[in-house]
Amino acid sequence: MLASYLFEKIKMKREYSLNITLKCPICADTDFVVDNDQYICNSCKTSYERFQLIEDNSEEIELSKHELLNKIKSDVKKEILSVFKNSKVFKVKK
Repeated sequence: MLASYLFEKIKMKREYSLNITLKCPICADTDFVVDNDQYICNSCKTSYERFQLIEDNSEEIELSKHELLNKIKSDVKKEILSVFKNSKVFKVKK
């Protein structure tokens, strides 16, 4: 019950999404031409498959995921504190 309430409050408060721009591992350009299943860097003309680009950008993807999770944790903590702020039954440590 409390979890669904918190989820709805946080969901309504802010949309959480990740938009990560994949970079070419060779030249760090972000502009690709898609030809069938191949992603061709517009700058250095190196060709990649989608999974290769994701694998080569995995460090940036993980960093972005952790940043988003930290934002979500912070918002959940704030919401829990506000829900139980004036409670005489429950005390929440900060």
